Amino acid sequence: MAGDGNEYKDSFMKMASSAFTASKTGWTRARQFTEERIGSAEKTVYDAQFENLNLRADRTKNITEKLLRQGEAMVQPNPSVRIEEYMYEKLDKKNPPRPTNAFILGQTMQDASQDIGPGTAYGSALSQCGGTMKKMGNAEKDFMQKSMSHFLHPLKSFLDNEMKTIMKEKRALEVKRLDLDACKNKVKKSQTPEKMRQAESELRAAQSDFDRQQEITRLLLEGVSTAHGNHLTALHSYVEALGTYHQQCQSYINELQQTLEKS
Repeated sequence: MAGDGNEYKDSFMKMASSAFTASKTGWTRARQFTEERIGSAEKTVYDAQFENLNLRADRTKNITEKLLRQGEAMVQPNPSVRIEEYMYEKLDKKNPPRPTNAFILGQTMQDASQDIGPGTAYGSALSQCGGTMKKMGNAEKDFMQKSMSHFLHPLKSFLDNEMKTIMKEKRALEVKRLDLDACKNKVKKSQTPEKMRQAESELRAAQSDFDRQQEITRLLLEGVSTAHGNHLTALHSYVEALGTYHQQCQSYINELQQTLEKS
């Protein structure tokens, strides 16, 4: 029983020590951040190349988010349906088949043709137009699917994976930077040789941690160039799908016009 009591005491003391250290570290970072904001503490400045990489990543994130948002709105203008499709995706369920508006209009025309009489001039024209609209609706659906898979999904994957990792490592770097500058200020404020030696030792460790984290972040930021290349390929695929869709629609319309002119 006494052994269990000692183990519990040791465990409690370790937890308390860890909590105190975390609290002290958090306070040091908060103070460093505040002093930087009011201009009473120096701040490590990143080199120009790193700053440019950082700025490029931020711009890439912003434009990719805008492209994805507007692209999704084009593929599915109805926000309620977009939310429904998002929920199906999160639940790993297949979206129910949903005809396009052009297809629905085509079916409505063909139904109207039956009511009016397919043997009449108007009824026959409605039937022909309805068939063409349904073809165009299917072409539109194929284009929408290709837009999602070839263009929008790569953008979303980049934001959910590479960019998410970049933002995580950037936050970690900022924490290391605050620790480094706090140590620099501590060295400046040391008033005894003993405190100076301790502060310099902490500074060397903080500098090492900062350098390591900056290199990790730099490599990730440089990888944005690869993302740009991937997005360019995706854009080419989108333009190809767009061209195919419009060519199909134009072909269907030309055929319909010729048919109506002969009737």
